Amino acid sequence: MSVAKANKLLAAGKIAGAVEQLVQAWRATPSARIARVAVALSARLPVQPLPAKVREREAAWHALAKKRDPAQLPTLLAGEWPVHPREARARVETLIAFGPDPRIVHALHGLWAAQRYLSNAGIVMWRKALRVLVAWDDPETTTLIRESTKARSNQSHIVAIFAKRKLPEPRELTEESALAAIEGTIASTAPKPTDTSALLAAVYDDPASDAARMVLADALLANGDPRGELIQLQLAPPSSKTEARIKSLLRAHEKAWLGDFGELIGHPVFRRGFVAEASVDIEESFEPERREWRTLEAIRLRQRPEERHYPTVHAFLAHDNLAGVRRVDGIPVPALAGLARDYDRLDVLRPLVPIRTHARTRTLAIGDTFVPFTIGLAEVFAWFDASPFASVDTLILERYEADLPHVWRWFQQAKVARVVLRPRFVGDEPMAWELAIERDGSMVATWWGKLFGEREPTGLGDALAALPANSLAALTLRAGVRLDAQVKKEILGDVKRGLRAHKPRTVELF
Repeated sequence: MSVAKANKLLAAGKIAGAVEQLVQAWRATPSARIARVAVALSARLPVQPLPAKVREREAAWHALAKKRDPAQLPTLLAGEWPVHPREARARVETLIAFGPDPRIVHALHGLWAAQRYLSNAGIVMWRKALRVLVAWDDPETTTLIRESTKARSNQSHIVAIFAKRKLPEPRELTEESALAAIEGTIASTAPKPTDTSALLAAVYDDPASDAARMVLADALLANGDPRGELIQLQLAPPSSKTEARIKSLLRAHEKAWLGDFGELIGHPVFRRGFVAEASVDIEESFEPERREWRTLEAIRLRQRPEERHYPTVHAFLAHDNLAGVRRVDGIPVPALAGLARDYDRLDVLRPLVPIRTHARTRTLAIGDTFVPFTIGLAEVFAWFDASPFASVDTLILERYEADLPHVWRWFQQAKVARVVLRPRFVGDEPMAWELAIERDGSMVATWWGKLFGEREPTGLGDALAALPANSLAALTLRAGVRLDAQVKKEILGDVKRGLRAHKPRTVELF
């Protein structure tokens, strides 16, 4: 009679007591329906705040869990989960010690759906957790295991141990009328969610507007949707605390927020609550008519498109839903033909063929992401000088330090305001430095470290020495990676030897 008792307690306003009775009913008859009701009521119970700092939060969480008080489960399950699988495993083992409870099952199912802790370090945790849920006779875990068996991922590897085991099956309810009464009470007392479809459409209609996103965020929060918090946090000034919370929200909800749009893109980057950057695969359908593309600001082609796909790429970028894209990386030059768009940056690939285009960009990067260089600098410059992009603000070349003298000579007669040699993993000799050359004769060199360990921290000095005497007016060295004392000494010695042919007015070394 636990469900009937829960109904009476709920009618009297005693939610905690009702939840306790529902947990007892679920233990006797593990039913997905009872579980949903228990979880829904438990969500209305008060939750204690836990410290924001990770170490303090984990200590407070385990101190609270040590009491083994089921009334504290709402707080324990609402707390942010740790990043490391080792800490997650400690939490799971502690929760299991509470005994069978549909709220614990619901929380673990949520982690599984979010694909958390699926690395090798998490396999032991998940296998133990799923064995316990099966032992608790939970039929929803059976559904989870069977669906995961079909997937091609670590999840199917983890659930493989259940292939020949008998799994829990649904049980017949005996107090259905009392359960229906509780469901009715929950439905009648639940706040009616705001229809956010029009607010979402307003964001897509004007993706540059922060105001539209803030209105949507307020409505989502009123509905209990955590995406509202993401929008607010990403619109607020950044801080270490907010960044940690943003990462946590994305870990837990990114897959759900992407929905089936996630099948079209890879490596999504959220800004202002929506996908702003992503990679796309030419072999998949772009589906440019989807409204989700309207918040994209940067797109990278994951593979170098074959010539037969150029019209598809062109039509995709020309679609009105892609009007907000400001950067395209990995686009073949011919696909730009006839494209009328303004960009902040285009990263173009060979072949460097003559082109007529109305596309304009402030920064043009020329390279080849997928194969080693086979086109000489003279050919690159000849194409660029004859192209519609000859007067861009910045030209980025994916080359080597040894190309610096040639680039410098060309730069003296070019129209561009700035030229950059940028590192790229190509062939067996990636560049170690990023070199930015300005019109006033100054240069900023950023050391990116020994890429895969194959390059010594030298090379810039020889490139500087090969420049015409006194052509370098100023030099600034920066480090994009942490330097140890020996590497720094080698770099400085190499660069100082290269400066002997120059008399720069300023030199800033790291």
